[in-house]
Amino acid sequence: MELRQSTDLRQTLTVSPQFILSQRLLQMTTMELAQEITTELAENPALEIVEITTCPHCHRPMSGSRCEHCGNKQDLENERLEQFIEQQRMNYDSDEEYYESQSSGEDGDDVPLEQYAQRAGGFHDFLMTNFLATPYRPELRELAEYLIYSVDDDGFLAFDLAELEEKFGAGAEDVEGIVEIIKTLEPAGVGAANAREALLIQIKVLSEEGLGNETAERIILDHFEDLGKGRHDVIAKALGIEKSEVLAALDYIRRNLTPYPARAYSGRAAEMVELAKPAIAIKYDGSALSYEILEMSDFNLRVNKTYLDMYESGQTEEGRAGRSEMAHIKNYFRRAKFFIDSINQRRETMEKIAAALCEEQKEFLTIGLPHFNSELTQGRLADKIGLHESTVSRAMSGKYVIIPALRGERDGKILSFDFFFDSSVRPKEYIRNIIAKEDPDDPISDGELRDRLAKQGIDIARRTVANYRNEMGIPSTYERRRAR
Repeated sequence: MELRQSTDLRQTLTVSPQFILSQRLLQMTTMELAQEITTELAENPALEIVEITTCPHCHRPMSGSRCEHCGNKQDLENERLEQFIEQQRMNYDSDEEYYESQSSGEDGDDVPLEQYAQRAGGFHDFLMTNFLATPYRPELRELAEYLIYSVDDDGFLAFDLAELEEKFGAGAEDVEGIVEIIKTLEPAGVGAANAREALLIQIKVLSEEGLGNETAERIILDHFEDLGKGRHDVIAKALGIEKSEVLAALDYIRRNLTPYPARAYSGRAAEMVELAKPAIAIKYDGSALSYEILEMSDFNLRVNKTYLDMYESGQTEEGRAGRSEMAHIKNYFRRAKFFIDSINQRRETMEKIAAALCEEQKEFLTIGLPHFNSELTQGRLADKIGLHESTVSRAMSGKYVIIPALRGERDGKILSFDFFFDSSVRPKEYIRNIIAKEDPDDPISDGELRDRLAKQGIDIARRTVANYRNEMGIPSTYERRRAR
């Protein structure tokens, strides 16, 4: 056996620890990044933070109690935020308000922009995904999809049987079968015809889990109107029970049930967007767009001066550091510099994305939704700034941007980055505007909407038009005509 030694040239790909750290920081949300920085500050004495006071309204640096950019006072803004959070809680002080204050949804013509973005099908897609996991007849899938996308923002489902028979050739038994499956989906109560039925579905689910309340169920079933009007004495007399038992049942309903099941789902998303701190602010001064990276605007990271001095001086024992102590100093110093460089790299990536968005969505950001660029994709934006699409995707995942105020609004809206790549935004705006101007006595059909969109260069199917209309909470042609 002969032993030989040879030289072989070979290329190998190595990934540096800093690259791994920078990619990990890049995909974090703004809140996750703040937590990561807090953890690193606690573990690394060579890293320190210099805090900057920022306005809780526009998120820009401020001195004193009043912001020089937007004019808001810090204490007033905190009060506004507390009021907003308070509004998210169900008001149980008045039973009449609890059941009657929001008995019908709005027509969707004045939907705030952030809600418009949120209605990109998330809730209905969630329902559809869960529906597909249930036993259903495959030939009824198209009917099921239509019904699921007809569920309104409260979680209620209204339909016209004759219209469904004409559209899908489905009989009453087929329709009711699909509706019953929808009523088994989460959130409990979705697919109900009204608030009373939604409550009954929810209490049935709780009863199957051994958590029901017979008195509450009887009240909802037979005395719902009296309950809504606070007629507790009338209910007690009719059921032959004490008033205290009625109040106990009411407390059970308040703690365990909701008359509007879909709001528990969509409300969380809306609150999250409203309260989320945006990573980027895009501003418009009437002539040009500009941007600002906000997520690091309230503090600066830097290497602790003591560690920097010791690292640069490399002291020895006589008034200097020993070898082991010097190794400790170098380790923390390099770790701090590593972390700061990775944070700066994230900032540079966000700046490139912000600049590209300002260019690609310029007309939308300065004029409004009709000029939204529906052809923008993450791949196209990545090519524009010279980064890989996966890098751009990580950079934007779970992050938000505040845009300039549109249509005379006082403040800009906070939107998810995903909004800028939603191809449904522009057609939805056209659909909204066309329906807003229609003749109330002769509503425009989905087919006519499709034809008008085609004239604007938007070629989508009639079913897609119907889905978009449902997502915006706009009733069907039949329902709009019947409302007259």
